Amino acid sequence: MVFTGLYPTVGQGQSTAYQFRTSFGTGEQASKFGWALAVSQEHVVVGLPFSDGQSGAVAVYAATDLSALDIAPSALLTETIGPLAGQRFGAAVACAGGRLAVANCSAQSTALYCNAEAAWVSIFSWTGAAWAQTGQVQRPPWATGGRFGRTIAMSDDLLAVGGARSPGNNGLRDVVYLYALEDGGVGPLPVDSLDGSGAVSSSSVELGFALAFSGNTLFVGAPGDDELAPDAGAVLVYLRGTVPGDHWNLVRKALASDGGAGAGYGFSIAAEGGLAVVGAPGHVVNGEAIGAAYVLDRDLGFEGNWGEVVRLLPAVAQAGMDFGTAVAMAPGRIAVSAPQFALSDAGTDGSVEVFLAAAGSWSSMQVVTPYAQGQVNPVARAGTSLAFAQDHLLVGVPWASITQPPGVPTGGVLVYTEGPVAVAEQAVRPVRAWPVPATDHVLVELPEGAAAGCRIHVADASGRTLRSILVTRAVAPVRLALEGMPPGVYTLVLADASSGASLARGRFVVCR
Repeated sequence: MVFTGLYPTVGQGQSTAYQFRTSFGTGEQASKFGWALAVSQEHVVVGLPFSDGQSGAVAVYAATDLSALDIAPSALLTETIGPLAGQRFGAAVACAGGRLAVANCSAQSTALYCNAEAAWVSIFSWTGAAWAQTGQVQRPPWATGGRFGRTIAMSDDLLAVGGARSPGNNGLRDVVYLYALEDGGVGPLPVDSLDGSGAVSSSSVELGFALAFSGNTLFVGAPGDDELAPDAGAVLVYLRGTVPGDHWNLVRKALASDGGAGAGYGFSIAAEGGLAVVGAPGHVVNGEAIGAAYVLDRDLGFEGNWGEVVRLLPAVAQAGMDFGTAVAMAPGRIAVSAPQFALSDAGTDGSVEVFLAAAGSWSSMQVVTPYAQGQVNPVARAGTSLAFAQDHLLVGVPWASITQPPGVPTGGVLVYTEGPVAVAEQAVRPVRAWPVPATDHVLVELPEGAAAGCRIHVADASGRTLRSILVTRAVAPVRLALEGMPPGVYTLVLADASSGASLARGRFVVCR
């Protein structure tokens, strides 16, 4: 099943798209499976923090199994060092190489998804045959505030832990602690601490709300920073010293080029090579809180500058969709989620948009709307978590009914596989359609130069043509009635009536 947006053209007569492959989960009711996701080259780690009466668990999968239609976990892990009732184990996860870290708090939620008494992060190591818990990082005794472990990130030799608050010159400050990963687990005390002193607007800016390693660079989100406007947000970029034992040094405070109040720049971060993408789910467009994501290039402007390349906005904008809640990167690919995107009356169905690197910038490649395609029930909040694994796109749907009847939420992860899709077309221009979302009709603007004799095709997300309308005279816009068409995302193709060649392409959303 091919989802929406079969463009831009790749190669001769080919487009690329993510095709739904399968979904997986434990089937445990109300476990919130898919709340957290982490991926390494070998493993996929999924958090289900409400498993077993909110004690929580983590499911681990072999990355090579994602190509199968029936995906079974290689391990289902729980806390073994000091488990606590209602722990929320799996609210945050991270992995690198043969290690994974599990925390009991989550940044992207209320206190419901955090057990403040379980102020530790657990470390598991792969022995070659099984996962074993090899350590546990306790909140430092001087870090008396905050929610230790609400965000975590791992590199090959370090664990970064956010959420703690420690005493400073003006009271408690947000602090990110760094721990050395050792053969036997993890060091008991932090080897470094980052508090943004002198860079952030105050001692309470949600520093460490998002964390991402990329080699010797660590990105630290501060979505509550007020330098540009109240809660406009910022990202602090730290670079590791070149001498063993050196501390991490602040080299850049990245701000959105158009940061505004409440944007929350730094809410989510992903990094790949010399690029990073930053989510700002509160970004305002034309007076509505839509959300945005920003691409940074390490050497744009000058070496190590981490300059802004482009701002990414959703192809289908909707107030309150929270575009930028989760972001993911792979070579030449960026995915941005909007878990509050509404197609049903419930209003939290969710969507994910994939962007493709093209000509030095990024363009929309595809919008994935699992509810519109019948993959999940309403209120699935698709895109609560997000990751790329090889040529797969993984979308967490923690409120979905995956293996139970509709209405029984188990949570799950949807797997999409990237591949070429044949499209008989030449150079294709965009076609504009409105209103978005549409209800009983949509207006289609004919591109400049389009003449009578063109044909407009309307296709659903599976590529099935639902309607084909001959344009008998060159008037703009053309009105298309939508009776009988269920809610969802549809593709418009303007084609030459004689040859069938595609001239223009666009999308619209039906929402009732």
